[in-house]
Parts: sequence; C-alpha cells; structure tokens
Amino acid sequence: MKKPKYALALKIEGPGVQAGTIPVPYLIRICQAAQDAINRQAEALRGGSSLRPGPKSNEVQEVCTLELTGIEKGSTILPFRFASVQEPLPLPGATAFGDDVIRTVVQAIEQLGNGSKKDKFEAGVLDSLKALGEVLERGRISKIEWIVPAATGKKSISATFDKRVRSRVLHEIKKPFQRSETIEGMLEMADFKEQERKCRIHPAIGQPILCVFDQKHAETIYRWLRQPVRATGLAKVNAHTGRVDELQIEDLQPAETLWKAGSDFFASRSLEELAQEQGVKPLGDSKELAGGMPADEDLGAFLEEIYNAR
Repeated sequence: MKKPKYALALKIEGPGVQAGTIPVPYLIRICQAAQDAINRQAEALRGGSSLRPGPKSNEVQEVCTLELTGIEKGSTILPFRFASVQEPLPLPGATAFGDDVIRTVVQAIEQLGNGSKKDKFEAGVLDSLKALGEVLERGRISKIEWIVPAATGKKSISATFDKRVRSRVLHEIKKPFQRSETIEGMLEMADFKEQERKCRIHPAIGQPILCVFDQKHAETIYRWLRQPVRATGLAKVNAHTGRVDELQIEDLQPAETLWKAGSDFFASRSLEELAQEQGVKPLGDSKELAGGMPADEDLGAFLEEIYNAR
C-alpha cells in the first residue's frame, strides 16, 4: 500500500470558512484542541492519566506531535503528519503508536456521534473536545470531519464533530463513572437513618469524601467513629476531575499507619533524633543538591506548561 501523505486530516465546513482559507483564531484553536486530544489519549494508552497536569511525557511529545503541512481546498482541509518518524511495532500488520492514538481518538468521536453506550470515554479527551467545540459557538463553523487514511491492514476511518457531538461531550463530562477505590482518613461523622446511611471520611490531603454503607457495617462504623480508618468499595468518580464523589463501603478496617502518625505528630524530638529515625546523613558534598531537572529539559518551557495547565 502506498504510504499516505498525511496521518490526520481535518475537513472544516461552515459559513466562516471558504475553500482553502480559514481565520487564524479558528486555525489556532482547532490545531491546539486536536493536538491536546491526541496527547491526552496517548498518555492514557501508556497507562497514565489523560488529565495529567504539566508537560507531557517525552515519549508522547516525541511520537505524537503533529505538524500542519498546508491548507487544501475542497472546503478547507488541514492535513497533518507526524513531526517525527513513526516506528511500527515489530509485528505483522502492526501500526505505529501515534497512528493507533489518532485512530482511538477518531473512534471515540464516532462513538459519541452514534450515541454509543460505551461505559467511559477518556476524561482528558473529552476536555479537549469541549475546547474544540468552542469554535462552533458562533455558527461560523458548522462541523469538523476527522479523517484517518488507510494503513496496512486497516481501512480509512472518519468521524464528524458537530454541535450534536459537542452536546454529548458536555453530557459525558458531567456523568460520573465507577471504579474500585480505597481511601484512608478520619471517620468524622455518620448518619444511621435507615433510608440514608451515610458517613464522611476526611483524608489527610484533600476534601472529605461522602460514603454510604449497609446495615451490616453500621456497628463497625459506630465503633470507629472519630478514628482513622481504611475504607474500600465502589466509588463514583467525577469523569472531568478524576475525584471521588461518593464511596459505597464494602470493607472497613482501622488504619494503623494513621494511628501511628497521629500519636507521633506532637512528640518532641531533637533534630538529631529525627535525622536518625529517617536515616538522614550529613551532607558530604554540596553538589549533591544540584539536579532535579533533566539536562535536556527547558526550565522556562516546563514552568510555562505548569502555569498554562488546565
């Protein structure tokens, strides 16, 4: 199969664009949102968080960065290719990681458009598509078609992003999903009413988490009220923030580590005693304090990424 000239093409239609032209503010917003969606999907496929703050990992930046190769006519078409050479996996018919990432994003847009009952879309990708939807607000752009060319063993695919898909994105962002979760914290309060058995656990860091429990856990919760506990169960997670909104308690145990931390917090110790407990040794060479930032990283760019993180 002949190698395609592009990895992704965005076909833009609407009264605000003419054949082969597009206003610069729209161009910048579309390119940034598309790149963000691909980067965030890549982070998720690597096993990380699609809402990972700060600069993206080196692998994602090196493999998934796109470059715009021109603006083509026939409506307005933005063709993109990868800025770096893609290395396919050493398996028959296998495609490169970057190609798989783009296909996954386009398939997600297609599923959103079809009203798919998929349990969970990547929160970071939804956030990027929400930003992309801002170009549809004033009616100057009506739709953006994402097109991926055919590759060895794989057909070309396309998906249309329009106001209907954007509405589904906003709906999915608001919709929580569930996962197994364990939290540790102080069991601060409990309500034992038969209709709504609830309690609140306050972790060492972050806001208190609302928990619900069955009658079988009522006696245990009453016994450990105002004590450190470790609770495990099915959590409702905010798809946009990744935070736990509610935990259905399935198991509850005392948190001995928190007991120890609480009893030791106000203990009086000298600096020498603290150093001995923590295994801290005297500094032999001041050069040991240097480092912390990889040599190939741009500190200014790193700080800018942090400040601009959503």
